[in-house]
Amino acid sequence: MKKLFYLLIIIPFMCIGQMPNLVVNPDFEQGSIPNLPGQISYATGWNDQCTDPLMFTNGGAGVDLLDRSSSNPSLKVPTNLWGSIDERTGDRRYAHLWQTQNAGPLGNQLAGERLKGSLTTSLATGDYRVCFWGARATTSLLSLDNPYQIVEVYLVNNNNCETSGKLILTTANMTYDGGGNSIWRLYCANFTISSSEAGQFNKILFKIKTPPNTPSYRHKQSVYIDEVSITKGCEDIVLNLPNEIEVCDNNFEELCGPYSTFPTPIYTYEWWGPHPTLPVSTLLSTSRCFTPNRYGSYKFKITDQNGCTTEHIITIKKPKIVLPEIANIEWCPGVSKDPIFAGWPTNPFIGYNCDYSIQWTFNGSILGGYNDYRIPFQGEGVYCVLVTFSDYSVEKCFTATKCCKPKTEFAVSWYAGANPHTITVSNYVANIGDYDSETFYVYKDCNNDGNSGPWTLVNSISRSSNFNTPLHFENLDPNCAYKIVHAVSKICLRQSFIHTEYVGGNLGKIVFSLSPNPAIDRVTISIEDYNSTLNYLLSIYDFSGNKLEEKNINLSRTSINISNYNKGIYFIKVSNGKETETLKLVKE
Repeated sequence: MKKLFYLLIIIPFMCIGQMPNLVVNPDFEQGSIPNLPGQISYATGWNDQCTDPLMFTNGGAGVDLLDRSSSNPSLKVPTNLWGSIDERTGDRRYAHLWQTQNAGPLGNQLAGERLKGSLTTSLATGDYRVCFWGARATTSLLSLDNPYQIVEVYLVNNNNCETSGKLILTTANMTYDGGGNSIWRLYCANFTISSSEAGQFNKILFKIKTPPNTPSYRHKQSVYIDEVSITKGCEDIVLNLPNEIEVCDNNFEELCGPYSTFPTPIYTYEWWGPHPTLPVSTLLSTSRCFTPNRYGSYKFKITDQNGCTTEHIITIKKPKIVLPEIANIEWCPGVSKDPIFAGWPTNPFIGYNCDYSIQWTFNGSILGGYNDYRIPFQGEGVYCVLVTFSDYSVEKCFTATKCCKPKTEFAVSWYAGANPHTITVSNYVANIGDYDSETFYVYKDCNNDGNSGPWTLVNSISRSSNFNTPLHFENLDPNCAYKIVHAVSKICLRQSFIHTEYVGGNLGKIVFSLSPNPAIDRVTISIEDYNSTLNYLLSIYDFSGNKLEEKNINLSRTSINISNYNKGIYFIKVSNGKETETLKLVKE
């Protein structure tokens, strides 16, 4: 029917790791097998073009590529002419460079070999980290009495050596273990390429730092180098893609990764999609944008020109629409207007643009022609609406019930002549369906003042079906006063209602109350133990005793409009022909 995407969570995505190593052949494993000393060039990307030429005037051969597979025992790993140490990770080779006293034309001068390797790209502006594994060689050919093996690492280019390069790492003095054996140690440092340095460096260079002069000049030094790395921390690639997408009825829409910023970085894209049994297992597209074709989880992978990779999983699923409950209808015919509609008060399908159908029933019968979230009111009964989506259904039911304040008034007849003395109750509502519960109580007061009591319960009758009309309470004492209380409850109104009538005896003092007091515009007079057989008269006086209003009362509760009265104090008097009671009222 319609397309729908719910973007539940949208977040930026971070790189999943550091950029790959920028050093070509960082562990010297690629290339030909050396057969002579000085053949560092047999390791792809490495050479010793910066080695001090004095090394060669005195018979030096340049940086050695030590290799387990070499036919020359001087180049064997781990035992060779310069010492014995195995490969750090069990591979077959590493580099060896040394520095020695030279007795050539320049006299006693230290000359050293320098190891130079290639980078995969010139370094751009940013923060980097350089690391390598190094070890100090052990042999009788090297001077051990004044150890000073310290390695310096430089960034250079094709045409320069360390004097015109950038120093990025200086190791601590390399030492042996407690038994004089060589041990591999990791040396690392962080460095930054500024904007003015960007693009200048595409080589890495190692040299042994020249020691301070000593009288003996016996500074033959030798180190091993392996597993060189330069890495650049990945920068964030922000993807405006969701974690979850809800799609109605297979109406998939296109998803897109970010554009590459010209001229750099250059992005590559991969969309991996769901498999019948293995999620995210199939490469679906290498384009920037991709349109899914099934529900499930998809992985988007983006890689920049430095090898920094960002991945994120997107789950596409059908929306599970949660429909709200429908409130029951309660109304009172003749008092309130009949409802116009039955159903949800507002459209619950707004925003859920999926295909669906609606079927209404009323008291179990299908109502044809109605397919909206509400229908015309059908009257009292049970309503149900069945909403069917492409793969599931939701049903909601509610009721419409008449709910009115019950009438509790009734008439009382008192027969106090010959036995049996009887109270007859008549003219009450006979339909029990108007009530949830109903009880008549009969109390008596034989003090004959109707007030001092106590009132004693002498009879009661409740009904679960219609009472017979009228009700008779017999064998009563003609010298006592009786109070008949009609109590009914109405659950839909969450309220109980009581009506009281009095018969017999001298029903004594008036008790009434004013509410609210103080009052602004209306006040309600409530007479306790109201007796419909008596005539009540209400009078209102101002503070000076002037009568302002007088009226008969024929209900236990009477509301009086006082909005036209000035602010001040008034007196409310109620009399029943026998007794009179007065209360003070404050008008605000």
